[in-house]
Amino acid sequence: MNSNSTDETSLTPSVNKSPLAQELIWMLGSLLTGLLILPALIYAVGTRMFGIYKSISASTGLVAFYADYAHDIAAAHLPACTLAIAPLLLVYLLRILLGDIPFITDGVRKLFRKAAAPDSV
Repeated sequence: MNSNSTDETSLTPSVNKSPLAQELIWMLGSLLTGLLILPALIYAVGTRMFGIYKSISASTGLVAFYADYAHDIAAAHLPACTLAIAPLLLVYLLRILLGDIPFITDGVRKLFRKAAAPDSV
C-alpha cells in the first residue's frame, strides 16, 4: 500500500445538520428565489419582449422594477405575493410528493397504517 494514498471519504466533510436547519435552508433558498431571482428573470424577459421598463415614478431599469415589486409585496398585491412564495410552495409540494420531509411522511405513514388496519370486533 502507498502511504501517500488518502481515503476519498475522508476528503468530503461530514455535515450533520438538524432537520430544523435543513428546513430553514430550504425555506430561505426558496424565498430568496422568489424575491430576487424570479423577478430578475421576469425583468429580463419583459425588456426583451416589450422594451425598457418604465416605473410609475418615471424611473427605468432593474432597480425601479425591484422597487415596484417590493411596493406591491408590501401592499399585498396577489400577483406579487404569489410570485414571492411560488418557489417555496413548489419546493414543498415536490418534497411532500417525493417523501423528503420526514415529519410529514411519518405522519402520512401512520395515517395509512391506521386506515389499513382491520377493525377489531
